[in-house]
Amino acid sequence: MQPCNGILMRKFNQRLLENLHIPLWFLKDIAWSHGYKELGTMMIIPTITLAFYITWLSRNDRFHFLPNLSVVLWISANSLWMLDEFFEVGLMIWSRYTFIAGIATILYWIVFIMPLYIKNKKKSRKKLEEPYYVMTQKV
Repeated sequence: MQPCNGILMRKFNQRLLENLHIPLWFLKDIAWSHGYKELGTMMIIPTITLAFYITWLSRNDRFHFLPNLSVVLWISANSLWMLDEFFEVGLMIWSRYTFIAGIATILYWIVFIMPLYIKNKKKSRKKLEEPYYVMTQKV
């Protein structure tokens, strides 16, 4: 019973972190859209740090790792773009490369990983339904 509780708790904590991550991201983007250079720049650190941590937690989870990595790349590209707009430091090209890496990561996941997950889900659902079907048949 204990290992199951540990897994559930770890998943709960990861979901909690993902939900806490959203306001950080919003705050960074709101600061950017309103031209608050200091706040927007300061919000890069907690936003990217939490995104990296969430990705690290999912490193052994084949289904969630690549989407989380894609989010890290997206936030990084978004932050580079913001810094380039605020301070004109020539980071726009790096922002483009990071966006491309993020979209390539999520496309790889959609094309190769997600179909495997769906296939395995169907198999496991069928296995769960078979005993019930066999048990309810009249002899």
